[in-house]
Amino acid sequence: MSDLPGIMSNSVNDIKTGKTKTGDEKSTASEWMKKFIQPEKRTLKKAAVLDLFAGVIGIVQAACIAVGFAELLSEKSLWTVIIVPAGLYLVLAVFRSAIEYCAGRMSYGASKRLRTRLREALVRRCCQISPLDITARPVGEIASLGSEIVDGFEAYLSRYVSVQNRVTYLPMVILAAVGYFSWFVALVLLLCGILIPVVMAMAGMRVKKDSDRQIEALAWMSARFLDRLQGMTTLRLFDAVKTSRTELSHIADDYRIATMRVLKTIFLSSAALEFFSAGGIAGTAIYVALSWGGYLSFGAWGLDIGIASGLFLLLVAPDFFAPLKEFSAIYHDRASANSAAKKLMGLVAWEPDVAECAVVSTRRKVDLSQPIHFRNVTLTYPGKTIPALENVSFNIARDGLVAITGPSGCGKSTILACLSGLLPPVSGSILIGDVVIDKTTRGVPGDNMGWIAQTPHIFHGTVLANVRLAKPSASRDEVYEALRLAHLDTVVRQLPRQELTVLGETGFGLSGGQLRRLAIARAILSGKETLLIDEPTADLDTDTAKEVRNTLIELSRSRRLIIATHDPELVRLCSHVIELDKSAKPQASEIMEGTS
Repeated sequence: MSDLPGIMSNSVNDIKTGKTKTGDEKSTASEWMKKFIQPEKRTLKKAAVLDLFAGVIGIVQAACIAVGFAELLSEKSLWTVIIVPAGLYLVLAVFRSAIEYCAGRMSYGASKRLRTRLREALVRRCCQISPLDITARPVGEIASLGSEIVDGFEAYLSRYVSVQNRVTYLPMVILAAVGYFSWFVALVLLLCGILIPVVMAMAGMRVKKDSDRQIEALAWMSARFLDRLQGMTTLRLFDAVKTSRTELSHIADDYRIATMRVLKTIFLSSAALEFFSAGGIAGTAIYVALSWGGYLSFGAWGLDIGIASGLFLLLVAPDFFAPLKEFSAIYHDRASANSAAKKLMGLVAWEPDVAECAVVSTRRKVDLSQPIHFRNVTLTYPGKTIPALENVSFNIARDGLVAITGPSGCGKSTILACLSGLLPPVSGSILIGDVVIDKTTRGVPGDNMGWIAQTPHIFHGTVLANVRLAKPSASRDEVYEALRLAHLDTVVRQLPRQELTVLGETGFGLSGGQLRRLAIARAILSGKETLLIDEPTADLDTDTAKEVRNTLIELSRSRRLIIATHDPELVRLCSHVIELDKSAKPQASEIMEGTS
């Protein structure tokens, strides 16, 4: 099991608006970020301390250079100049490089682990969202969140804590060192340095708003692009490719404009920062030059600015502004990270539900081979208020072929969705044997039931890979046995590369009936005790439908099959039939018993 914190279940509205709740209080992006960083906070702080120490070493190196040049100009022994200042400088340079390498490695490692953790949590949360939830975020948007937007945290995670530490302490150390030689230069640097955070704060508010718009535009563009890509065949058939191209072009323009707004603000704030830092460095240079020329005699505690002290002031003046420049850059990264956090915190929360954790630890096992009983169950699809089924009661036998039949819209697929765990009941109870299925039971129906949809999804890849999806470790003999039981082994052997034949993303290369049987083979290989099958013979010709029916009859001898169907021939072959009446849907459904 992963050591990820528990993922809280959020309401539909929370998922749509990008908000989560902890207790009765809404979490903010900053609070979410703190919880996100918490597991690696100590590592990031260690890296920040090392980075600060490397900055202090840089001040000592500047002193070595200043003393070395002063000694050289004083015509002292070259040996003395090389041995003491230059030798110390080289030793410090090696030491500083090693420290910076260690700090960078630690911070990047922490950033990588946090981003991996975030992606794992995002995947877990997405697995909790029912595909029947029409209010859930589009797949393309979630894909964008898990890729570009999560990667956008890299600069913030690997640099922000270190740079924040440096900008807090290193300028103070430099001011103290500079003030020792000249209070005037220290005052110039301090005044210019104070103006920089003011500019950053003004720009930061603008960048935050622009970053929000940019991330919204990116997520929307990703969602629409994937949606149109998946429906390319339909777009071509209805001659709507040009319209979709124009629509995507407008969306891309919106993203471009949002990105350029962010860059514009960043460049303007960087220009302002460079202006103030250049003013501070230029003021230092002018003061030192005039002091060396004898035109100024103040600002140095009544002493003269010598060669060594003057060079030291010139060398450390840029170092004073370096952390501020870094912080300005990372400040924009922080604004982008906060904008990304707003999008992500609607899906991922870092505080487990204590009550839910207590329930999980005490769950009871359930024997899924027992009959299933629906008692006054009401089912409502997410995002809707009108129940799909209301106050429904029936029994499902422990074995054999069970048919759920009735007119279109009466709720056959809804019952399968409930059994698969995709649609929990709003009210009523579901029992397996004598055990009520709720949060205190482990092994709810969907945990050990295979699902075969009316239009099964076939992934781009080989026949072997598609069947092995249910059991990646299965041998080829096991795969062929599943294909044989699904009456598909002969068809596969006749393919150009047999089980290694590549199928298209929508199953291109096999007919509709063959795709159904491929899905059945996949379910067989999973070893599930119960298979849920939605309209297995719909839209099939007579011969293909007969083959599918024969496959289902053979499978029913070793496992329970629950089938939603309109096919009267298939219903006639079932040992148990549950008939739903659309007009009487609010009342308890009638149960009919048949024989195979």
